[in-house]
Amino acid sequence: SALVALAGCGGGSDSGPGTGTLNLGITDSPVDQVSAVVVEFTGVELKPKNGPAFSRDFVLPKSIELLSLQGVDREMLLENESVPAGEYEWLRLKVNVDPNVTDSYVTLADGNCEMRIPSGNESGLKLIRGFTVGVGTITDFTLDFDLRKSLIEPPGQASDSTTCDGRVFQLKPVLRMVDN
Repeated sequence: SALVALAGCGGGSDSGPGTGTLNLGITDSPVDQVSAVVVEFTGVELKPKNGPAFSRDFVLPKSIELLSLQGVDREMLLENESVPAGEYEWLRLKVNVDPNVTDSYVTLADGNCEMRIPSGNESGLKLIRGFTVGVGTITDFTLDFDLRKSLIEPPGQASDSTTCDGRVFQLKPVLRMVDN
């Protein structure tokens, strides 16, 4: 399950009545023994406190190599996205989790290894913690993956792939949400 630390919003921009601007980026803490961890994101779903969830799906999936995003580096999932102002209960990162090594994967010295994201097709990477988007403000968050805790190689699982000697990794995300 995800760990999330969250603060409020800030900024200032005239986005019009009843809306605010949301920026959402991704960054990472390093992990040993792998040279790349790629996750393919297909959209972001947001759940307002008093309304139905809505999605911002990407025209093309965004493949993000998490290990290249350390320190202050981040890759934007949403940038200057106008969303309804108000309180939100959760957000969900939609991910592509087809069971092959072309969408989301781990790279070792001997090639790209399959990476599975449990319940990824159903729930993606869901962060259940409230936040607020103020009217006419810019709300700017970074989701920080802790790959040392998130990336595991469970015993007894194998891939049909000949790369990585059939080794399989799982991404069980440990995340925190940082208010920029």
